[in-house]
Amino acid sequence: MDCIELRTYTNTQGLGNFQILKLDEVLKNQEMIEKSHRHDFYFILVIQKGKGTHTIDFKDYKVVSNSIYFLRPGQIHELYLHKNTQGYLITFDKDFYNSNTATSKQQFNALFGQNYYLLREESPKVYSLLHLLREEHTTQKEGFKQAIIAYLELFFLHIYREKIHSKDDMIKQSYESKVMDAYLLLLEEFVCIHKKLPFYTEKLQVSLQQLNTFSKRMLGKSSSELMVDQIILESKRVLLATTLQVKEVAYYMGYEDVSYFIRFFKKHTNYTPKEFRESYNSSY
Repeated sequence: MDCIELRTYTNTQGLGNFQILKLDEVLKNQEMIEKSHRHDFYFILVIQKGKGTHTIDFKDYKVVSNSIYFLRPGQIHELYLHKNTQGYLITFDKDFYNSNTATSKQQFNALFGQNYYLLREESPKVYSLLHLLREEHTTQKEGFKQAIIAYLELFFLHIYREKIHSKDDMIKQSYESKVMDAYLLLLEEFVCIHKKLPFYTEKLQVSLQQLNTFSKRMLGKSSSELMVDQIILESKRVLLATTLQVKEVAYYMGYEDVSYFIRFFKKHTNYTPKEFRESYNSSY
């Protein structure tokens, strides 16, 4: 089968690894139809007005006005946008933007961990910041990179404030959300190697009971269920992004018993790994 395409960042016009484009300039009055692919950079899609569909890591989202999509490097997505859709497309790599405080890093991880946000209403602040980002990127006046980073931080902060609506919610959820954001990031990094919860509770410095309580309260699943979700997601990514044989995928995912891996995958997807790969490939 053909592998899922990996798109890499290309520097343009000496601007570094950052780009912001208006969607009407990208679409040019034509529909956007992007088949499944992934990036090695961060990707933000801001829909001011428009419609379409967006699938991120096999989860479908309906594209609507005042919605924002955050993708981390390596996530698989496909995208359809109506030709009259308006908004912005932002891309940057890890070298361009690196959160320099614990608070901004936590906010950044929280935003990119959720993927989809719907603004409560059309926000002049959001679109003003995007306009300023676009202006700095276009004019390249002295200090433009520092200005872009500053406006990015303000953009992230504003969306994060939208995410947590009240001060009471912020106080109540701040610690729990930090733990859960960190847990999900650890799963993404280590789940192929470590599949025992004590490894994660030790790194997070919480008890297993606390982790389960936070998981169920914030995401409606136990910490074990979240681990299973990540194992299945990463298995799907490897199956589609590589030509590895199923036994090699099992080894990559940390399973020496290939038969067990196949049974585990089928239990949670209703497909064997081979069937999943073939069915996904046949749809394209």
